[in-house]
Amino acid sequence: MRLGTMPVVGTIAAIALALGGCGGSDGGDGMSDHEAADGAVRLAVADAAERTGVDEREVRVVLDEAVTWPDGSLGCPQPDQFYTQALVEGYRIVVEADGRTLHYHGRQGGDPAYCAEPQDPVAGDGPGTVDR
Repeated sequence: MRLGTMPVVGTIAAIALALGGCGGSDGGDGMSDHEAADGAVRLAVADAAERTGVDEREVRVVLDEAVTWPDGSLGCPQPDQFYTQALVEGYRIVVEADGRTLHYHGRQGGDPAYCAEPQDPVAGDGPGTVDR
């Protein structure tokens, strides 16, 4: 008896879907939290290199941690802007390049944004340092 390709392909697809949930949560974009965090650091390093005019290899990551922001400004409020008044799970990345310290803030699953005048996240026992 000859096996058809559809049952085999169906079985492989089912296994792939079952295993796809392993290794971290998915923020809906197909990336695990770990992959998204690595991507955020890469974006911050690239931006810092561009802002300071140095090679990306000369940018040093000083801090990369998951935090809780006190509101939708993500610790980087801008004048004349309104923000949601709810806690926001996110992260902060601090890098050094060409003698400058640059801060990047983001919401969980979102891209980092440069923050010229950073504010601190909510104090307390937050989510902690991002596991690399």
